[in-house]
Amino acid sequence: MKFIEFEPFWQAAENLAKNTTNSAEDPEKRAKESFLITFIFMMLVYHIIAAAFEKYSPSWGHQTSVIVVLGIIWSLVLYAIHGGSSHIQIWINAYSFPTNLFF
Repeated sequence: MKFIEFEPFWQAAENLAKNTTNSAEDPEKRAKESFLITFIFMMLVYHIIAAAFEKYSPSWGHQTSVIVVLGIIWSLVLYAIHGGSSHIQIWINAYSFPTNLFF
């Protein structure tokens, strides 16, 4: 199984400025970009929800449960969009946890 390798953000920014190819032409690149955008967005939402839970201290739930539900919804949306696509395995690999990471 191949791990996704990411370059440092300053190199990625330079390569993005130089890069003239469209990510829609390369489904693996598009999946990596989508994963990074989703990861950063979910981290941002997690911290916003954690701050709201800290400020208002609701008597129900936890911020992690909200993120898990949003993740499930996001997975369903991706499956609805790309479920019949021939590139679905690339998307699955981009969003899967590597099984041999710790073992």
